[in-house]
Amino acid sequence: MCANIALAHDGIGNQTARNVFGGEKEAEVVRNKAANGVTAQYTYYEGNTMHALANVRGGTYLSSFNYAYDGNGNMVAALEMKS
Repeated sequence: MCANIALAHDGIGNQTARNVFGGEKEAEVVRNKAANGVTAQYTYYEGNTMHALANVRGGTYLSSFNYAYDGNGNMVAALEMKS
């Protein structure tokens, strides 16, 4: 199945909302670049759950987090990944 994704952005291009409907995708990456040059990269997996978040500037990872969920879709862990 293919998902339909609606993204809303503010006046300077930052994503302010994300809605997924009509199915699921295996994986999707959404990137938002802030005025300070930091890009927040969100990775979503099936069920529209966020799997990872990475904050990157100029190819350098500033911070990175992975998320785990229980069988009901509740987030049970947020792990900061160290480089």
